[in-house]
Order: sequence, then C-alpha cells, then structure tokens
Amino acid sequence: MLPVFVTSRTGEFRLFHQWWNEGFRFGLITIPHKRPDPAVSLNHARAFAGFPGRKYLDNGIFQGVRMSIEELFHYASTVVKADFVFIPDVFGDANATLARAEDALKVLPRWGNGVKPVAIAQGQNADEYMYCARELLGMGYTHLAVGGLLREVPGGEEVTAGPLRKIDEPLMWEVLRRVRNELDPPWLHVLGALHHERVARFEALGVTSADSKQWARGYTHLPAYKHGLAGRMRLLDAYVRQFYFARQGVLPLS
Repeated sequence: MLPVFVTSRTGEFRLFHQWWNEGFRFGLITIPHKRPDPAVSLNHARAFAGFPGRKYLDNGIFQGVRMSIEELFHYASTVVKADFVFIPDVFGDANATLARAEDALKVLPRWGNGVKPVAIAQGQNADEYMYCARELLGMGYTHLAVGGLLREVPGGEEVTAGPLRKIDEPLMWEVLRRVRNELDPPWLHVLGALHHERVARFEALGVTSADSKQWARGYTHLPAYKHGLAGRMRLLDAYVRQFYFARQGVLPLS
C-alpha cells in the first residue's frame, strides 16, 4: 500500500526529495487553488508538479474549493501535473455524488488518458456506500475511493479545518471489507484515513493507497514545536521514517 501525504507547505519538499532519493516510496496529495497567491500557493504548486512520485489532486470540496470539472482537470493536468484527480463529490450523499460523477463523464473524453479520474463513494451507512460504489464502477470508473469517513465528534483526535473530527472506524472497516469482497475494484484509495496503525489492515484489504494530514502533526502536536522549524522537521523526519518507511524494508535513522 502506498502512503500518500497531504502537503500544503513548500518547505516540506526538502524532506520529500530527501526521502525519495533514499529510495522510500510514497505519494503526495494537495488541493487546487483557483486564485493562487504567487508568493505561496503557486510556489507550492510548482514544487508539487516537480515531485517524481505519484501525485494526487483532491477536489478540495471539503475545504470549500469550488471548481468546475473542466477547471479541475485543467488544473490537474497543467498546473500540478497530477497523476490522479478526485471527481467532485458530496459529503455523505450517495445520490448527489453519483450525479456529479455522471456530469464528469461528459468532460473526461476531452482529457484523454493523461490524468486518471478517481470516483469517490459516499454515504451515511455501509449500504449507501456500497450502492454508490457499485453504481460508480457500473458507470465505467476503474479508480475508486472511499470518502466522507471523517465525522464530527466531541473530543475528536484528528484535527482538520473547522471542528474536531475523527475517522468512523467501524464504518470504514465494514465498507472496505464489503467493497473488496463484493465489488473487488482494481484500484482502491481511502481518503483522510492514513495512519501507521492502519497500514497492515489496509494492505490485507487490498487498499492501493491512503492519505491524511496525520503524518505532519509534528508541526503543532509534537514536543519539538518549541525548538523552531528545524527542530520540528527533524522530529517529523524521524517519525515518518519509523512508522511508515520502516515497512518498506529500510531501517529508520538511529
């Protein structure tokens, strides 16, 4: 399974290229910026485009980004040079998500085979997720993601923009088990759920890749925050090596 790290800071690419050059394999995911700040967003987009590994472009709907499907594919193919782009979806709404996926099919033929479209299954329960996933595969999508798993709860452990949220673990595992057993898609991604403690189970379920911001919590949640950017980056480097890259057969730094 490929770990995919959410990136939003240009400074992170020093670590990304260091890890890549040492033989570690991982992907990156970002969101589009419709009106990029030349001093920040555009520089990050250029750094992202230059990354040699797998690149994923989220549709940004969870963060409030509003782009047409045409704009999204144009951004994916020309600005960030993404390998995969997530089709617009609607959080928790299977039918509305299917409608957007149908709209995307009208645009996809104009973009050839350069950027792979990823359809996202949504729902409020496992049955709705299965209905959505089955319909998406029936439309002809070969790349499937499971989204909408971050749910707002009191005392949530995983912090995103806005309220505290955490992964609905029972729902996630039931959906992934049923998707694999009943539909068996050739390519399966899990949005927002990457954590080193879940990797082995993801692999057992045939998950192709998973992403989250959890890998970078060292910026604000690990004790080295008192030691400035250099200290945070050193601790972040050690954390990722130990909990993600050690699984790839390369020992973490001592």
